[in-house]
Amino acid sequence: MSTEPKFVDREYELKTLEELSRRDLPTPLYIYGPEGCGKTRLLREFITNFNGIGIYIDTLERTNIEKVLTVNLAIPELREYIVSIAKEYLGNIGLILAQKLYTVLEKIATKYKLKGKNLVIAVDDVTQVLGIHEIERYMKWLYEAITKIKQEYRPESILILVTTSEGQSLQRIIRHTYTKVNLLWNLPKEAFTQLANQLQPPDRDTVEKTWELTGGNPRRLIEIAKWYRWNIDQWLEDLKENIRDVAKTAIKLNLVEELIKVIENPDNIDVVTTEKMERLYKILLERNLVIYTGIPLLQSWTTKQRHLTPNTKLGIGRYYSWQIPAYKYALKQLLQKQHH
Repeated sequence: MSTEPKFVDREYELKTLEELSRRDLPTPLYIYGPEGCGKTRLLREFITNFNGIGIYIDTLERTNIEKVLTVNLAIPELREYIVSIAKEYLGNIGLILAQKLYTVLEKIATKYKLKGKNLVIAVDDVTQVLGIHEIERYMKWLYEAITKIKQEYRPESILILVTTSEGQSLQRIIRHTYTKVNLLWNLPKEAFTQLANQLQPPDRDTVEKTWELTGGNPRRLIEIAKWYRWNIDQWLEDLKENIRDVAKTAIKLNLVEELIKVIENPDNIDVVTTEKMERLYKILLERNLVIYTGIPLLQSWTTKQRHLTPNTKLGIGRYYSWQIPAYKYALKQLLQKQHH
């Protein structure tokens, strides 16, 4: 029996994906957001309940063919058929399915008619598997694949979704016209509290403190609840150990002043236009501590909220944000400790 908590409020995002899936879009959609913000869970939920042909591929899954795929319930035998195709190839299963996507669709088209059907394909965490340097080529290939699928199989609509939490890949993708890019952020406070209450928190204050440190990140919340049994101080100590080298690097490269400014407000990355700030930003981006958040939210297609609302306490700026607020607190403490 699964101990996975119940899926909580992503109503606007699900509604947006549903609407985009009917629009017959010419380019793939690149969904970008913090590590552990719930991209995978959202896509699996959407694909499972999608009314059409929906395929989700977990590119990080190397060997377990059962875990690599989620398909919607409209064609129950579709999953087994894709599994049989994947078995023809050797290697990392998730990556093979991502790279052989067109071949897989060709084979599906011979068995199940695609004409007049709504088709959604979600490829999860592809940047981590392909690498930063390959992602541009892959996105262009997907763009070309959409055109070919439309011409040859005439589906009613097609939507290809690709996710990542790699900030470096965004810089490469955002400059091209063959993909659209949207931001998926951590959970809002109400949904976060709902999720926390499923995990037997000791009291309300602990949930509040967890919110202030994680900024609504569901993976971090589950980590604190299950691994640390709600011992937030221990979790924060371990987090500090994991990013201690970042503080040391800042001291060594004489970037402490810049780091303090980013801790105070991540938008200082945008305001302070010095080479030293640029150097620090690259370090924080590479370590997935800070993320560019100036792009429109996924839900912006169906709601009035275009961008994240800046929040100094949670480390959210208009253009740049900490992936979780705990990083800024941890680095501040590390600097104080190592600098004295």
